This record gives sequence, C-alpha cells and structure tokens, in this order.
Amino acid sequence: FLFVLLFAPFLVKSALAEKIDSYDVSIVAHKDGSMNIVETIQYDFENLNKHGIYRYIPLYSKVGNLYRVINISNVEITRDGKKEKFTTSRDKEQINFKIGNPDKTITGPHLYKISYSVNNGIGSNYETHDEIYWNGTGNDWQVVIEKASIKFASDFGIESQELKCFT
Repeated sequence: FLFVLLFAPFLVKSALAEKIDSYDVSIVAHKDGSMNIVETIQYDFENLNKHGIYRYIPLYSKVGNLYRVINISNVEITRDGKKEKFTTSRDKEQINFKIGNPDKTITGPHLYKISYSVNNGIGSNYETHDEIYWNGTGNDWQVVIEKASIKFASDFGIESQELKCFT
C-alpha cells in the first residue's frame, strides 16, 4: 500500500505526458459547396518515444432528420514543415490517417499540418441560407487538447452571420 502512495505522483505524470498544445483549423468555403481545410496541430510527445499521431475525421453529420455524407480528397500532411508519411483507411463512419514513420520514433513538440479538400460539406437544406456543420477537432483524441480554434472564410465574399460551437 505504501509503495502505491509513494509512486502515485509519477504514475499521474506519465499518464498526462502527451498533449496537444494548440489545435487550429482554417476553413475556406467555395461557391461550388466544397471546402479547403487546414488543421495546424502543435503536438507534444514530451519524453515518450512515438511514431506519430492518428487523425480520425467523421464522414457524415446529422442535421435534423438529414444526413450529410462528405468526401475527403487532396490530403497533404507535414511535420515541422516537411512532408510526413501517412497511410489512409476508412470505414462507413470515418476516414483514418496514421501519420508518421513506422521505422522511426520521435519525442518532444512537433507541428503537424493536415490539409485536405471536402466535397458536400456545405448544407443547402434551407431556402434562406446554407450551413456548415464541421467537427473541428474530430473525436477519439486520447490526449488533452489545451486550446482549439476554428476560422471560417469564403473565396466569394460571403461573411458568416451566425456561429455556434458545441463540445
């Protein structure tokens, strides 16, 4: 019992070793209903030896009784400004990116940029307006996200009139 109490602080520290310092998303909407997305992830592995990160992006959203199924293409991923290896898999609910070199481990802080295009991401379910429902950080992160932001823009002069965020 005494052993557990003496080493408990070290166990907590190791459980919290990995974290995302910041997760910033930039979305540019296009008139044809597509979007370009750039995710900038400041990830800190601290002293852990890891190969990289996983990114899971949901492929559908439900708005009322309607489902919007998206398509992701033109994926590019960098780590610290250089192209990074990644593999892609998908199931009916999400696309999965396994990012990193399986033959190499890394530690400490690294800056990941994940860029991709989305088709069918803008909803035109209403006569008076269109809506974007976007899961900015996705689900299934096994580490703490210290800070997150999302920025919307369009390339055709439309400004957002209302922004709602959910966690």
